Amino acid sequence: GEWWAELAHVLGALAKAAPSPAEAAKLLEERARVERDWVKAPRAAIASFRAALDRRPGVDLLDPLIALYEGEEMWDELVQAYEERARLTEDARARAGLIGKAALVLDARLRRGEDAVATWERALDLAPDDAGALRQLQALCVRTKNRRGLAEALVREATVLHGRTTPEAAERLAVCAVEAAKVL
Repeated sequence: GEWWAELAHVLGALAKAAPSPAEAAKLLEERARVERDWVKAPRAAIASFRAALDRRPGVDLLDPLIALYEGEEMWDELVQAYEERARLTEDARARAGLIGKAALVLDARLRRGEDAVATWERALDLAPDDAGALRQLQALCVRTKNRRGLAEALVREATVLHGRTTPEAAERLAVCAVEAAKVL
């Protein structure tokens, strides 16, 4: 353990003296991995990954950071990391999934229902036909007694279903209409 801690210290010193931000980021990333895997110091690893990200933004640095935030139950930071990861993701559906993960943390871990509703809505703006996200938003609106949000979520789903000809879609469209009428 002592040797690994010394290695982490040396990597930090080398990063400070690095000739470029990219080289410093590489050294800080290595330091973070040593702190996480060998020193067993997740908070120190988080600080090193964040310092590396400051020098070189990248998905490859955010993914281990997300895992560390979750393991350390750092929920606010986890939400921010999912949001940051979404900004660096090109595919709209993948971005929506990451924003949805942020919404789940906001709801389940931070108990910030209104923020979670707004976050689910942003996810659905990117992937309007995501049935799972629609159901999550609807359930959240029911739990938080957000009648307006529930009505809007039902209308979103009805808009997605409109024009589909399967019996399941027709049945769900009818359910959305009935539920929206109850809310309004």
